Amino acid sequence: MAVTRTEALHPLPPVPDLARFSWIAFTSRNAVAAFVTALQGQGLEVPGGIRIAVVGRGTGGAVEQSLRAPDLVSAHATGAGLAHILRSRIQQEGGLEDGKKGRVLWPCAESTTPGFQHTLEAAGVIVDPWPCYATRPIDPSALRVELQAWWPWGACVFAAPSAVRAFAAAWPLPWSFAPVAIGPTTGAALNAVGVRDVVVSEGTGAGPLADAVVRALSPGTR
Repeated sequence: MAVTRTEALHPLPPVPDLARFSWIAFTSRNAVAAFVTALQGQGLEVPGGIRIAVVGRGTGGAVEQSLRAPDLVSAHATGAGLAHILRSRIQQEGGLEDGKKGRVLWPCAESTTPGFQHTLEAAGVIVDPWPCYATRPIDPSALRVELQAWWPWGACVFAAPSAVRAFAAAWPLPWSFAPVAIGPTTGAALNAVGVRDVVVSEGTGAGPLADAVVRALSPGTR
């Protein structure tokens, strides 16, 4: 069930000079869609010398369908997880001694969590955020009516911090169901709104997510 809506910024900002970058990093499919729209609007293509890094298979599939096969795919479900892998790759290739090789373009949300950028910048990598979309919460009153139509449920899976905040605004604590978070960043967002005993799925695939839900519903978990 959608508790937020995602909108590309209008108008989209101009695409930066891509010749300045060695990597483009995508941490969501929404960023891929907005970036491709901006490229097409300016009649641009991604130069062959720029490599592409992505979070997860879903984002990787979106990149492969609309641009080309990504050069680096992180199995971790967070931007910080991708940042750790990308940092290692750049360090191995000596990119920190070369300003261009150590520069990453990051198409991202208007409001972002800091993990991806901070992890790379702490290692000396230059990250240029390019905000291109925004995630807005659905009106809490309307969302609560929709949620009540589905109640009750035993567990609820949260995929992003924005979903946590939107859901909490419509469905105040305390909660009588088991919360499951995809990735530690979403888990931290649940903790921030006062939720405890959160089960975190470390992957976005069906296997890790199913395991997390089973753990959340198991007696003694909560």
